[in-house]
Amino acid sequence: MADAATVPLSPAHAPKAASVEAFKSAWHEIKNEFHKCRQKWDEHEPEMFSRVAGHTDHDLLEGVDLEKALVQVRTGESAYFTPDRRELTW
Repeated sequence: MADAATVPLSPAHAPKAASVEAFKSAWHEIKNEFHKCRQKWDEHEPEMFSRVAGHTDHDLLEGVDLEKALVQVRTGESAYFTPDRRELTW
């Protein structure tokens, strides 16, 4: 898996329109991965999501406005992704 330790990344900067669009195009997959992660941790280590125990995944994710929530991006090239690979900070 590519990460900041294996792929040189640009300095963090405010997202441009292309970054927001990249996350919008992947948002459905991000939500699915969040749901799977939460299910896994709820089975094995419920404390992981204990701070949001009273909220559904829908509550946590459906109201997210990516243009406001996405505050920093870093870009870098890897063999696994295109040069538009993004890493986000919430």
